[in-house]
Amino acid sequence: MKKALSLSLAALLAASLLTFLGTGPAQAANFGTVGQDVMSPANYVAKGSYATTTPQGAPVSSLSDQTAAMVDTLPDRYLNDYWKGRLKTSTNRENFTIPIYTVDSSKADANWVKVKMQSYALYPEIHPVMEGRATASATGGTYGFQITPFATTAKNYGKVVIPAHALPGGPIPGGDQSMTVVDLATGIVRGYYVAEKQSDGSWMMGGGYLTTLNSPKSTNWFDQNEWLKAERGTSSVGGVMNEFLMAGAEEIAAGSINHITSWTFPSTRSGTAMWPAYQTDGKLSEAHAPKMGQRFWIPNDAATNAKIAALGLSSFEKVVVKNLQEYGGIVTDQNFWTMALNLQHPVTYTAAGKPNPYLPGGIVHNAHGSVDLINKIPWTLTKWGEITSSTKLPQFGAPAATPTPTATPTTPATPSPTAAPGAVDRLGSTDTYANAVTASGKVNTVGNKLVIASGEGGVDALLAAPVAAKINGNLLLTKPDALPSSISAEVTRLKPSAIFVIGTISEAQKTALGKLTPRFEVVTATDKSETALVVAKRFFPNDPNVYIANSGKATDIANASGRATLAKAPVLLTGPTQTSANFKAYFATGKVTSASVIGPVASLSATVFNEVKAKVSKTTRVNSSDAFAINGALLGDFDAGSIRPKGFALANPGSSADIAVALLVSARTGYPLVLATQTCVPQTAWAVTSKYPGANYSVVGTTSDLVSDIQKKRCA
Repeated sequence: MKKALSLSLAALLAASLLTFLGTGPAQAANFGTVGQDVMSPANYVAKGSYATTTPQGAPVSSLSDQTAAMVDTLPDRYLNDYWKGRLKTSTNRENFTIPIYTVDSSKADANWVKVKMQSYALYPEIHPVMEGRATASATGGTYGFQITPFATTAKNYGKVVIPAHALPGGPIPGGDQSMTVVDLATGIVRGYYVAEKQSDGSWMMGGGYLTTLNSPKSTNWFDQNEWLKAERGTSSVGGVMNEFLMAGAEEIAAGSINHITSWTFPSTRSGTAMWPAYQTDGKLSEAHAPKMGQRFWIPNDAATNAKIAALGLSSFEKVVVKNLQEYGGIVTDQNFWTMALNLQHPVTYTAAGKPNPYLPGGIVHNAHGSVDLINKIPWTLTKWGEITSSTKLPQFGAPAATPTPTATPTTPATPSPTAAPGAVDRLGSTDTYANAVTASGKVNTVGNKLVIASGEGGVDALLAAPVAAKINGNLLLTKPDALPSSISAEVTRLKPSAIFVIGTISEAQKTALGKLTPRFEVVTATDKSETALVVAKRFFPNDPNVYIANSGKATDIANASGRATLAKAPVLLTGPTQTSANFKAYFATGKVTSASVIGPVASLSATVFNEVKAKVSKTTRVNSSDAFAINGALLGDFDAGSIRPKGFALANPGSSADIAVALLVSARTGYPLVLATQTCVPQTAWAVTSKYPGANYSVVGTTSDLVSDIQKKRCA
C-alpha cells in the first residue's frame, strides 16, 4: 500500500513539474518507433529537461549589456566590406546541423553495418561502446549489445545499426559531419563525429559520444539527464547534445518552437565555456564575448514588445523572436560568419520521400517562404545568462504568453549573399612562417590536433595537408632544424591535443614540440617516397582513393596534394619509371578502388601507370606537362562534384613555401588550390573560379609573386 501511495504521489509531482516547466500533456504522439521525427511538436523527446525551461527571471550575467552590444556587430569582424552592416543573422539547414535517426536493434530487419573508428579518433576510450559490445557502465548496466556476432577482436571495429539512408550533417570540407543514432531497443544514443560512409556500406568514424536513455519509448528521453550532456565523448564543440535543440521543421511551420534553440555564432570567448558546455574552440579575447554554452533570450515586457512590433518582422522572424522570448537560445558552435539558428536537417523528410521542408513545396517554405536570412532579430535587446553546474532545475516558471507583434508592411527581401563579391585576404609577408602564423590565426582551432611539417620547400608540407584535412586537424609549418619563436608561440596558443610531425625535423624540435602537447608522434621514413607511404598507411588505412605523383616533380606533387586535400585522400610518390616493393604492396590489398596519376608520360611512365592500372581498374591520368593545365583539370574535376567551394587559395608555383601556406588554408577551409602566374589566373582555372563571383580568396605571396587583384585578372 505504501508503495502504491508513493507511486501515485510521484506521478502527481511529475505532472506538477511538467506544468511548472511550461510543458503540458503530450499531444497524440508516436514515441519509441523507428524513423520517429523526434523534433516534431507531438514527438519532441526532451520535454521536462533544461530544453523546455523558460529563461524569464533567470540569473543574468553582469556583462549582459556589453555582450548584447558586442553580438550586434560581431559578424562585421568576419564579413567582407560589402556585407558589413547588412548581414547579421541567418540559418543553418545542413551545415552545423546534426541529423537524428531512431533504430531498433531488436528487429529482424535492422540494418547492421560495419563501423571502424579512425586511428586518430577522438576519445579512443569509447571505441568499444561505439561498436556495440557489452561494456561496463559507470552508471550501472551495460552499454549496448550485439545481436549479430562479429568475428574481429580489433578494438576499433564492430557492428551497429545505422539506417541505410543515413547522412551526416555538415557536408562541406572541414565540416563536422556529425549524426546521431538512437537505439530504441537499448536506450543507447551514439553521436558520431566525422562520419564517412564507405562504398561498401560500412562507416568510418572520427569519434563521437555515447550516452544512455532511461526510457527510450517515453515522452522525455532525458529524465535522468536534464542538462542534455553526453556521458562520454562529444560530437560537437561544447559537449552538449545540441542536436535535440534544433528548430524542428514542423514546429517552424506551425509557428511555435517550444524549446531552447541551438545557434552558431561568428566566434565565442576563447578558453571559457558556460555550463552545460564544458569546452570551446572560440577565439574572442573580450571578457564580455559570448561563451560556448551560454544561454540568451529576449525579455517579454511591454517596452520590449513595443520595440519588437516596430521592427517589421517577417513571419519566420516572428516565430524566432517568440521562441527567444519563451525559451531562448544557446551558443553551440562558431562559424566565422553570422549568428545562425540551427534548423532540423532536411534528411528527416527527404529520406521518407517528403519534400525538403525548406524548399518550394516543403512545409516550412509553404508557411514562411525562404528562411535563409533573419536579419531583423534584435540582438541589442537580448539578455545573457549566468548558468553554473550548481544551478538547480526546474528554476523558472512557465513561459509567459508572447503578444503577437503588430503587422507591418512587407519589406524587400535581403539580396542573397552569394551574389556579393567575396573577401580577399592576402598573406603577403616575405617570411613563410609569419604567413603561416597569420593563416593559423584565421583558420586553426584551439584544442584541436595539430599536423606540422617543414616549410622549407620539400614535400613534407605537401604530404601533411591531406592529413590535416582527413583528421579535421590544424596545420602549421616549421623549419627543419629549429622551431621559430613565432611558430612556438602559435603552437602554445593552439594548445593542441596531439601533434603529428610529417617528415624530418631536428631532435631539438621534437623535444620542444613534445613539451607543448600530451601526445606527440613523428611520421617519417628514409626518403620522401617511403614517407608518403608511411603517412598513407598511418592516416588513410582504408581510403579507397589515392593521388600519385613523381617524387622529383614539385609542381606535380603540389597539384596532387591540392586535390587530395579536398578529397581527404593520400598522396603517393614514386620514381618516373619504376616503383618500390612497398609501393606495389600498398595496392596489393585491393582497398584502393580509384587512382589518379598526375602528370604526363615523361613524369610517370606508361609502365608505372599500367602497373597501377593492373591493380586498380579505375586509374586515370591527368595528362599535361604544364602545371597550370594540370591544376585547371583538377579544379574542373573537383567542380564536377556536389560540393561548391566558398573560396579559393591562390599561390605562384614558383614558390613552394607559398604553396605550403595556401595548402594550410585549403586543409582548414576546403578552398581549392589555384596556381596562378605572377600577373593572371590561367584560363583553365578561370573557367572554374569565375563561376563563383561571391567566393573568398586567400592570396599567398607578395605582389612580386602575385599582383594586386590577381583574382580578377584572366590570362589571355
